[in-house]
Amino acid sequence: MVLILSILLVSVFSPALSATSRKDLVVNYLLNHYDKEEGAFFLTKGGHLSIKVSYYAYSALSLLEIEDFDEKVNTTIMSDWLKNRQISDKESPNYGAFSEPESDHVDIYASMYAVLLLDKLNKLEDEDLINKTALISWVNSCYNEDGSFSMAPGDKSSLSTTYAALMILNSLNAVDDIVNKTITINWIKNLQLLDENSSNYGGFAMFPNSTDVSLDAAYMAWKSLRILNAEDEIDTNSLKAWVISLYNDSGFFYRDAEKEIYNIYLTYYGVLLLKEFGELSGKKEAIVSWVLSLQRSDGGFTYYDEMESNPIATSLALLILAELDALSSLNEASPWVWGGYTFFQVLGITILVVILAVIGGYIIKIKYRKR
Repeated sequence: MVLILSILLVSVFSPALSATSRKDLVVNYLLNHYDKEEGAFFLTKGGHLSIKVSYYAYSALSLLEIEDFDEKVNTTIMSDWLKNRQISDKESPNYGAFSEPESDHVDIYASMYAVLLLDKLNKLEDEDLINKTALISWVNSCYNEDGSFSMAPGDKSSLSTTYAALMILNSLNAVDDIVNKTITINWIKNLQLLDENSSNYGGFAMFPNSTDVSLDAAYMAWKSLRILNAEDEIDTNSLKAWVISLYNDSGFFYRDAEKEIYNIYLTYYGVLLLKEFGELSGKKEAIVSWVLSLQRSDGGFTYYDEMESNPIATSLALLILAELDALSSLNEASPWVWGGYTFFQVLGITILVVILAVIGGYIIKIKYRKR
Protein backbone atom coordinates (compact mmCIF):
# COMPACT_ATOMS: atom_id res chain seq x y z
CA MET A 1 0.00 0.00 0.00
CA VAL A 2 2.83 2.36 0.93
CA LEU A 3 4.64 1.60 -2.35
CA ILE A 4 1.50 2.24 -4.39
CA LEU A 5 0.93 5.53 -2.57
CA SER A 6 4.55 6.55 -3.20
CA ILE A 7 4.30 5.87 -6.91
CA LEU A 8 1.06 7.84 -7.11
CA LEU A 9 2.60 10.79 -5.27
CA VAL A 10 5.70 10.79 -7.51
CA SER A 11 3.52 10.74 -10.60
CA VAL A 12 1.50 13.67 -9.27
CA PHE A 13 4.31 15.89 -8.06
CA SER A 14 6.96 15.20 -10.72
CA PRO A 15 6.67 16.24 -14.39
CA ALA A 16 5.53 13.77 -16.97
CA LEU A 17 8.27 11.22 -17.51
CA SER A 18 9.11 12.36 -21.01
CA ALA A 19 12.75 11.69 -21.82
CA THR A 20 15.39 14.37 -22.41
CA SER A 21 17.80 13.50 -25.22
CA ARG A 22 21.55 13.06 -25.03
CA LYS A 23 21.82 15.94 -27.48
CA ASP A 24 19.93 18.33 -25.19
CA LEU A 25 22.29 17.49 -22.37
CA VAL A 26 25.51 17.85 -24.35
CA VAL A 27 24.42 21.15 -25.90
CA ASN A 28 23.60 22.56 -22.47
CA TYR A 29 26.90 21.26 -21.11
CA LEU A 30 29.01 23.00 -23.74
CA LEU A 31 26.98 26.22 -23.58
CA ASN A 32 27.54 26.24 -19.81
CA HIS A 33 31.25 26.58 -20.64
CA TYR A 34 30.63 29.67 -22.78
CA ASP A 35 31.22 33.25 -21.63
CA LYS A 36 28.61 35.33 -23.45
CA GLU A 37 30.25 38.66 -22.65
CA GLU A 38 33.71 37.67 -23.92
CA GLY A 39 32.44 35.36 -26.65
CA ALA A 40 34.75 32.44 -25.82
CA PHE A 41 34.72 29.07 -24.06
CA PHE A 42 36.57 27.98 -20.93
CA LEU A 43 37.81 24.62 -19.71
CA THR A 44 36.57 24.88 -16.13
CA LYS A 45 34.24 27.31 -14.43
CA GLY A 46 36.24 30.11 -12.91
CA GLY A 47 39.18 29.29 -15.19
CA HIS A 48 40.64 31.28 -18.03
CA LEU A 49 39.07 31.49 -21.46
CA SER A 50 40.85 29.37 -24.05
CA ILE A 51 41.42 29.54 -27.80
CA LYS A 52 41.83 25.76 -27.92
CA VAL A 53 38.64 25.04 -25.99
CA SER A 54 36.77 27.64 -28.06
CA TYR A 55 37.87 25.96 -31.29
CA TYR A 56 36.80 22.50 -30.18
CA ALA A 57 33.54 23.56 -28.55
CA TYR A 58 32.42 25.74 -31.45
CA SER A 59 33.42 23.08 -34.00
CA ALA A 60 31.36 20.48 -32.15
CA LEU A 61 28.30 22.66 -31.56
CA SER A 62 28.23 23.80 -35.17
CA LEU A 63 27.72 20.17 -36.20
CA LEU A 64 24.39 20.04 -34.40
CA GLU A 65 21.13 21.61 -35.48
CA ILE A 66 20.66 23.98 -32.55
CA GLU A 67 17.74 26.35 -32.51
CA ASP A 68 18.82 30.02 -32.45
CA PHE A 69 22.47 28.94 -32.40
CA ASP A 70 23.69 32.34 -33.63
CA GLU A 71 22.00 33.96 -30.64
CA LYS A 72 23.44 31.46 -28.19
CA VAL A 73 27.00 31.81 -29.56
CA ASN A 74 27.78 35.27 -30.88
CA THR A 75 30.40 34.81 -33.58
CA THR A 76 31.03 38.55 -33.92
CA ILE A 77 32.03 38.84 -30.27
CA MET A 78 34.07 35.64 -30.57
CA SER A 79 35.91 37.01 -33.63
CA ASP A 80 36.72 40.25 -31.81
CA TRP A 81 37.97 38.27 -28.84
CA LEU A 82 40.27 36.30 -31.14
CA LYS A 83 41.52 39.49 -32.75
CA ASN A 84 42.69 40.71 -29.36
CA ARG A 85 44.63 37.51 -28.84
CA GLN A 86 47.03 38.26 -31.72
CA ILE A 87 50.21 40.04 -30.58
CA SER A 88 50.27 43.47 -32.23
CA ASP A 89 53.47 44.84 -30.68
CA LYS A 90 55.86 45.13 -33.63
CA GLU A 91 58.82 45.24 -31.26
CA SER A 92 57.97 41.82 -29.86
CA PRO A 93 59.79 38.75 -31.25
CA ASN A 94 56.37 37.11 -31.27
CA TYR A 95 54.67 39.81 -33.30
CA GLY A 96 51.84 38.20 -35.28
CA ALA A 97 51.47 35.09 -33.09
CA PHE A 98 48.42 34.34 -30.95
CA SER A 99 48.55 33.76 -27.23
CA GLU A 100 46.13 32.27 -24.76
CA PRO A 101 44.54 34.70 -22.27
CA GLU A 102 46.30 35.41 -18.99
CA SER A 103 49.51 33.90 -20.32
CA ASP A 104 52.82 35.39 -21.35
CA HIS A 105 53.76 32.12 -22.99
CA VAL A 106 53.42 32.01 -26.77
CA ASP A 107 53.36 28.79 -28.72
CA ILE A 108 52.41 27.66 -32.19
CA TYR A 109 49.41 25.65 -30.97
CA ALA A 110 47.47 28.74 -29.89
CA SER A 111 48.07 30.26 -33.32
CA MET A 112 46.89 27.07 -35.03
CA TYR A 113 43.65 26.93 -33.06
CA ALA A 114 43.04 30.64 -33.64
CA VAL A 115 43.43 30.26 -37.40
CA LEU A 116 41.28 27.12 -37.50
CA LEU A 117 38.57 28.81 -35.45
CA LEU A 118 38.54 31.92 -37.66
CA ASP A 119 38.24 29.59 -40.62
CA LYS A 120 35.26 27.85 -38.96
CA LEU A 121 33.70 31.26 -38.40
CA ASN A 122 34.27 32.18 -42.08
CA LYS A 123 36.30 35.16 -40.88
CA LEU A 124 39.77 34.16 -42.03
CA GLU A 125 39.68 36.59 -44.95
CA ASP A 126 38.75 39.55 -42.76
CA GLU A 127 41.91 41.66 -42.59
CA ASP A 128 40.49 43.59 -39.65
CA LEU A 129 40.51 40.42 -37.55
CA ILE A 130 43.86 38.84 -38.40
CA ASN A 131 47.21 40.12 -39.59
CA LYS A 132 48.12 37.24 -41.89
CA THR A 133 51.41 38.71 -43.02
CA ALA A 134 52.66 39.07 -39.47
CA LEU A 135 51.52 35.56 -38.52
CA ILE A 136 53.16 33.96 -41.57
CA SER A 137 56.37 35.82 -40.78
CA TRP A 138 56.27 34.56 -37.18
CA VAL A 139 55.67 30.96 -38.30
CA ASN A 140 58.63 31.35 -40.68
CA SER A 141 60.76 32.38 -37.69
CA CYS A 142 59.92 28.98 -36.16
CA TYR A 143 61.22 27.11 -39.22
CA ASN A 144 64.44 25.17 -38.76
CA GLU A 145 67.17 24.11 -41.16
CA ASP A 146 66.27 20.44 -40.73
CA GLY A 147 62.77 21.11 -42.09
CA SER A 148 60.89 21.05 -38.77
CA PHE A 149 59.06 23.86 -36.98
CA SER A 150 59.54 24.84 -33.33
CA MET A 151 56.91 25.70 -30.76
CA ALA A 152 58.26 29.27 -30.81
CA PRO A 153 61.43 30.81 -32.25
CA GLY A 154 64.44 29.12 -30.65
CA ASP A 155 62.40 26.40 -28.91
CA LYS A 156 62.54 22.65 -29.48
CA SER A 157 60.74 21.17 -32.44
CA SER A 158 58.58 18.08 -32.71
CA LEU A 159 56.13 16.47 -35.08
CA SER A 160 53.21 18.13 -33.29
CA THR A 161 54.70 21.62 -33.62
CA THR A 162 55.56 20.95 -37.27
CA TYR A 163 52.01 19.72 -37.86
CA ALA A 164 50.61 22.88 -36.21
CA ALA A 165 52.76 25.13 -38.41
CA LEU A 166 51.74 23.31 -41.58
CA MET A 167 48.06 23.54 -40.57
CA ILE A 168 48.46 27.31 -40.19
CA LEU A 169 50.31 27.77 -43.46
CA ASN A 170 47.89 25.53 -45.33
CA SER A 171 44.91 27.53 -44.05
CA LEU A 172 46.64 30.76 -45.13
CA ASN A 173 47.70 29.33 -48.51
CA ALA A 174 51.33 30.00 -47.65
CA VAL A 175 52.95 26.55 -47.61
CA ASP A 176 54.84 27.09 -50.87
CA ASP A 177 56.06 30.49 -49.67
CA ILE A 178 57.77 29.12 -46.58
CA VAL A 179 58.43 25.40 -46.73
CA ASN A 180 61.29 23.59 -48.42
CA LYS A 181 59.14 20.56 -49.12
CA THR A 182 61.96 18.13 -49.79
CA ILE A 183 63.67 18.80 -46.46
CA THR A 184 60.43 18.85 -44.44
CA ILE A 185 59.11 15.67 -46.07
CA ASN A 186 62.36 13.86 -45.31
CA TRP A 187 62.27 15.05 -41.69
CA ILE A 188 58.75 13.63 -41.27
CA LYS A 189 59.57 10.40 -43.12
CA ASN A 190 62.44 9.69 -40.76
CA LEU A 191 60.02 9.65 -37.82
CA GLN A 192 58.42 6.41 -39.04
CA LEU A 193 59.56 3.31 -37.20
CA LEU A 194 60.55 0.74 -39.83
CA ASP A 195 62.13 -1.90 -37.61
CA GLU A 196 60.33 -5.08 -38.68
CA ASN A 197 61.19 -6.70 -35.36
CA SER A 198 59.22 -4.07 -33.46
CA SER A 199 55.55 -4.52 -32.58
CA ASN A 200 55.19 -0.83 -33.43
CA TYR A 201 56.50 -1.29 -36.96
CA GLY A 202 54.92 1.38 -39.16
CA GLY A 203 54.11 3.87 -36.41
CA PHE A 204 55.44 7.41 -36.02
CA ALA A 205 57.30 9.11 -33.19
CA MET A 206 56.96 12.74 -32.13
CA PHE A 207 60.72 13.29 -32.02
CA PRO A 208 63.68 12.28 -34.22
CA ASN A 209 65.72 9.24 -33.19
CA SER A 210 62.92 8.02 -30.94
CA THR A 211 61.13 4.66 -30.90
CA ASP A 212 58.32 6.02 -28.71
CA VAL A 213 55.59 5.98 -31.34
CA SER A 214 51.98 7.03 -30.79
CA LEU A 215 48.70 7.07 -32.68
CA ASP A 216 48.32 10.85 -32.51
CA ALA A 217 51.82 11.24 -33.97
CA ALA A 218 50.84 8.93 -36.82
CA TYR A 219 47.85 11.07 -37.71
CA MET A 220 49.87 14.28 -37.55
CA ALA A 221 52.50 12.77 -39.84
CA TRP A 222 49.87 11.60 -42.31
CA LYS A 223 48.05 14.93 -42.31
CA SER A 224 51.30 16.89 -42.66
CA LEU A 225 52.38 14.76 -45.60
CA ARG A 226 48.97 15.20 -47.20
CA ILE A 227 49.38 18.98 -46.96
CA LEU A 228 52.73 18.52 -48.70
CA ASN A 229 51.20 16.14 -51.27
CA ALA A 230 53.58 13.43 -50.13
CA GLU A 231 51.51 10.62 -48.57
CA ASP A 232 53.16 8.17 -50.95
CA GLU A 233 56.60 8.99 -49.54
CA ILE A 234 56.10 6.69 -46.52
CA ASP A 235 55.37 3.00 -45.97
CA THR A 236 51.58 3.36 -45.96
CA ASN A 237 50.86 -0.36 -45.77
CA SER A 238 52.81 -0.82 -42.56
CA LEU A 239 51.20 2.32 -41.09
CA LYS A 240 47.73 1.02 -41.96
CA ALA A 241 48.44 -2.41 -40.46
CA TRP A 242 49.79 -0.80 -37.29
CA VAL A 243 46.75 1.45 -36.82
CA ILE A 244 44.36 -1.47 -37.37
CA SER A 245 46.26 -3.47 -34.74
CA LEU A 246 45.59 -0.74 -32.17
CA TYR A 247 41.83 -1.09 -32.45
CA ASN A 248 40.02 -2.83 -29.61
CA ASP A 249 36.72 -4.57 -30.33
CA SER A 250 35.15 -2.58 -27.49
CA GLY A 251 35.31 0.44 -29.79
CA PHE A 252 38.44 2.39 -28.83
CA PHE A 253 42.05 2.72 -30.00
CA TYR A 254 45.27 2.27 -28.04
CA ARG A 255 48.20 4.68 -28.13
CA ASP A 256 50.69 2.03 -29.29
CA ALA A 257 51.33 -1.71 -29.40
CA GLU A 258 51.82 -1.87 -25.63
CA LYS A 259 48.01 -1.55 -25.48
CA GLU A 260 47.93 0.12 -22.08
CA ILE A 261 46.79 3.68 -22.83
CA TYR A 262 43.54 4.51 -24.59
CA ASN A 263 41.17 7.46 -24.53
CA ILE A 264 38.80 9.48 -26.70
CA TYR A 265 41.64 11.69 -27.96
CA LEU A 266 43.53 8.70 -29.38
CA THR A 267 40.32 7.14 -30.66
CA TYR A 268 39.53 10.33 -32.58
CA TYR A 269 42.82 10.06 -34.48
CA GLY A 270 42.33 6.33 -34.97
CA VAL A 271 38.93 6.94 -36.55
CA LEU A 272 40.35 9.65 -38.82
CA LEU A 273 43.15 7.39 -40.03
CA LEU A 274 41.04 4.30 -40.61
CA LYS A 275 38.50 6.45 -42.45
CA GLU A 276 41.34 7.67 -44.67
CA PHE A 277 42.36 4.06 -45.29
CA GLY A 278 38.79 2.82 -45.83
CA GLU A 279 39.10 0.37 -42.94
CA LEU A 280 36.17 1.34 -40.69
CA SER A 281 33.83 -1.35 -41.96
CA GLY A 282 32.39 -3.42 -39.11
CA LYS A 283 33.74 -1.08 -36.43
CA LYS A 284 31.25 1.78 -36.44
CA GLU A 285 28.66 0.30 -34.08
CA ALA A 286 31.22 -0.57 -31.38
CA ILE A 287 32.93 2.84 -31.61
CA VAL A 288 29.62 4.68 -31.32
CA SER A 289 28.61 2.55 -28.34
CA TRP A 290 31.93 3.16 -26.59
CA VAL A 291 31.78 6.90 -27.21
CA LEU A 292 28.24 7.13 -25.84
CA SER A 293 29.33 5.21 -22.75
CA LEU A 294 31.63 8.13 -21.91
CA GLN A 295 28.77 10.62 -21.58
CA ARG A 296 28.01 11.63 -18.00
CA SER A 297 24.80 12.81 -16.37
CA ASP A 298 25.87 16.47 -16.73
CA GLY A 299 25.83 15.98 -20.51
CA GLY A 300 29.58 16.11 -20.99
CA PHE A 301 31.91 13.31 -22.10
CA THR A 302 35.11 12.08 -20.50
CA TYR A 303 38.46 11.09 -21.97
CA TYR A 304 38.04 7.56 -20.60
CA ASP A 305 36.11 5.67 -17.93
CA GLU A 306 36.05 6.94 -14.37
CA MET A 307 36.90 10.54 -15.24
CA GLU A 308 34.88 13.72 -14.94
CA SER A 309 33.46 15.33 -18.05
CA ASN A 310 35.57 17.80 -19.99
CA PRO A 311 34.59 20.21 -22.80
CA ILE A 312 37.45 19.12 -25.08
CA ALA A 313 36.67 15.43 -24.58
CA THR A 314 33.01 16.28 -25.17
CA SER A 315 33.84 18.03 -28.42
CA LEU A 316 36.00 15.11 -29.57
CA ALA A 317 33.10 12.76 -28.89
CA LEU A 318 30.84 14.80 -31.16
CA LEU A 319 33.53 15.02 -33.83
CA ILE A 320 33.93 11.23 -33.79
CA LEU A 321 30.19 10.71 -34.11
CA ALA A 322 30.16 13.16 -37.02
CA GLU A 323 32.97 11.28 -38.78
CA LEU A 324 30.92 8.10 -38.42
CA ASP A 325 27.68 9.77 -39.56
CA ALA A 326 26.27 8.87 -36.16
CA LEU A 327 25.21 12.21 -34.67
CA SER A 328 21.63 10.89 -34.75
CA SER A 329 22.61 8.59 -31.87
CA LEU A 330 22.44 11.67 -29.64
CA ASN A 331 18.70 11.88 -30.27
CA GLU A 332 18.07 8.84 -28.11
CA ALA A 333 16.64 9.35 -24.66
CA SER A 334 19.12 10.21 -21.96
CA PRO A 335 19.64 7.38 -19.47
CA TRP A 336 19.83 9.90 -16.61
CA VAL A 337 17.06 12.42 -17.10
CA TRP A 338 13.28 12.17 -17.04
CA GLY A 339 11.15 15.26 -17.46
CA GLY A 340 13.97 17.52 -16.32
CA TYR A 341 14.98 15.40 -13.32
CA THR A 342 18.13 13.34 -13.13
CA PHE A 343 18.00 9.73 -11.98
CA PHE A 344 19.30 10.71 -8.55
CA GLN A 345 16.77 13.51 -8.19
CA VAL A 346 13.94 11.12 -9.04
CA LEU A 347 15.40 8.57 -6.62
CA GLY A 348 15.61 11.24 -3.92
CA ILE A 349 12.02 12.29 -4.48
CA THR A 350 10.91 8.67 -4.36
CA ILE A 351 12.76 8.02 -1.09
CA LEU A 352 11.32 11.19 0.44
CA VAL A 353 7.80 10.23 -0.58
CA VAL A 354 8.28 6.73 0.82
CA ILE A 355 9.45 8.17 4.13
CA LEU A 356 6.50 10.56 4.25
CA ALA A 357 4.13 7.75 3.37
CA VAL A 358 5.55 5.53 6.11
CA ILE A 359 5.30 8.33 8.65
CA GLY A 360 1.77 9.12 7.53
CA GLY A 361 0.78 5.48 7.75
CA TYR A 362 2.31 5.25 11.22
CA ILE A 363 0.37 8.32 12.41
CA ILE A 364 -2.88 6.95 11.00
CA LYS A 365 -2.19 3.62 12.67
CA ILE A 366 -1.65 5.31 16.07
CA LYS A 367 -4.85 7.33 15.77
CA TYR A 368 -6.76 4.19 14.80
CA ARG A 369 -5.47 2.37 17.89
CA LYS A 370 -6.49 5.23 20.17
CA ARG A 371 -10.05 4.80 18.99
